Amino acid sequence: MPVDEMHNSFSLSLDQIPQLVEERNPSLRQKSYQSDRSEALEKSAGLMENPSLSTSYFLNPKSQEMTLGLQIKQSIPRMGKLRHEKRTADLATDLMLHEYEIYKREVIRRTTKAAISWLASNSLLEIYHDRMSALRQSLDFHRNLEKKGEASGFEIQRLEIELANHNVFILSGELARLTHEQVLRQELDIPQTETITFQHPTLPSPAGELWTVQAESQPIPEVEQMQTSIEKLSTEMELEKSRRLEDMELGLGIQQARVEDQPIGLENETAVGIVFTIPIPVRDRSAGRVQEKLLAIEQHRSALLQLNKNIERKGQSLVAQMNAQTKTIHHIENTLLPAIRKLISDLEIAYTQGIATFDAIMTAQKEMNSVKILYIEKLEMFHHLRTEYIYLGAE
Repeated sequence: MPVDEMHNSFSLSLDQIPQLVEERNPSLRQKSYQSDRSEALEKSAGLMENPSLSTSYFLNPKSQEMTLGLQIKQSIPRMGKLRHEKRTADLATDLMLHEYEIYKREVIRRTTKAAISWLASNSLLEIYHDRMSALRQSLDFHRNLEKKGEASGFEIQRLEIELANHNVFILSGELARLTHEQVLRQELDIPQTETITFQHPTLPSPAGELWTVQAESQPIPEVEQMQTSIEKLSTEMELEKSRRLEDMELGLGIQQARVEDQPIGLENETAVGIVFTIPIPVRDRSAGRVQEKLLAIEQHRSALLQLNKNIERKGQSLVAQMNAQTKTIHHIENTLLPAIRKLISDLEIAYTQGIATFDAIMTAQKEMNSVKILYIEKLEMFHHLRTEYIYLGAE
């Protein structure tokens, strides 16, 4: 369970976000009702019209002649019309499901990127606080030197300004983390009373191997939605063709009459009949709608072709960017950080021997913090790119 009630905290990981979004996102729950409504409407699609029952009664007051009629009628749709209506409704439901998947994927992408930025902001704040401690240590060191007359007040003044400036970085980092935290609370419906914690508090480094565009990609909801739209338009076009003629109509009637037959008088007569109505195709009232559907199909096919090209290009671009970020991250991990750590260690030894100055150590530590900040920024960028890549459907 992500909620730890004993500590009043909400613990999660990057891998849990897709599941948590499905379970907790308020807008996603509202979105699911649309597909449910479409499925409900689907039940009545493709059904024949109900039969109609009509009655008639005529009376001649002078002769007392009377006619009583009863007729039942049933419309008979053209072949394929009901099938096309049913298929159109089915595809409308499929479109709603694709729309739901697209929206869900967007929420997961947005929430994942907010979590990535939260972790990055948290790591940056730790670096800022370490740098703040180092600045305070350096300031105390130079104040002691000033008391001994071994340092000027200008260096102290410079350090005080740098310390104040660094405090702005901390405040900005806290604001950034709070902004990302509010996105997480909104998307995952986390109360303000619960503290957000991550099971893995730092962003993982990318694996050693470089990324490649996968030959077989996962289904992409945007592509599936476009394909379903084309199929729905084709079905609607066939439906319009079936509507060129109005429905035929079959009726069965019975009529009873009381008529005067001289010299016998009034007699009852009964007649049974069948009525069959066939529309005459004088005008094609659906020709314009059929042409409009045909043009819409061509437009959607062109859009689908462009969509596939855009997805392919974007996938290739994301892979190239991820590989570049991976190389930079590994260079920082394997070359820069070890070199600076060794430099700081050598300077500390040299300082105890009176060879190196305290300021040289502080400068090296400042460089270390700058490289760490760059490292976190590159990690954040890599994971943002990876998230875009995953939910592009190329993984």
